[in-house]
Amino acid sequence: MSEKHSKTWISFADELQKKCREIKANEYEMIAWICESLKQIEKQDFDYYITIGKAPNFPDQKLDVNILRNGVIYGFTIRSSEKTFSISPVKDFKYYSETASEEFLSGFFFYCGGFFSISDTLPNSDKLKVFLRKLISAWGY
Repeated sequence: MSEKHSKTWISFADELQKKCREIKANEYEMIAWICESLKQIEKQDFDYYITIGKAPNFPDQKLDVNILRNGVIYGFTIRSSEKTFSISPVKDFKYYSETASEEFLSGFFFYCGGFFSISDTLPNSDKLKVFLRKLISAWGY
């Protein structure tokens, strides 16, 4: 392990590369995008969740990366026609809701003026629930 990279970053980069290969996305561009957006991320510890494929509200979603760092959730999403980056301060969350359908588990964090959501397929729901609990804990709920 390189001294300049955290254990979290190495695990994250490995999982991200595998997911990008599954959907035939450019893994190097994705890593560069994240490093440019979150300076020094590769040297820090953080929590993250990566999902591939569609989501209930976004049928054209290909890849969704969520990074929890210093009380902020950073979202990097690739859809068929666009890439988006979002920032949601966890302290601003006001209400949490969780829904399950026949295909998906989704967590919704509402704040004044909007919401942050994260979804994954039911086979991955246990892993998603762990990440959602980390968000709830960071929120202090």
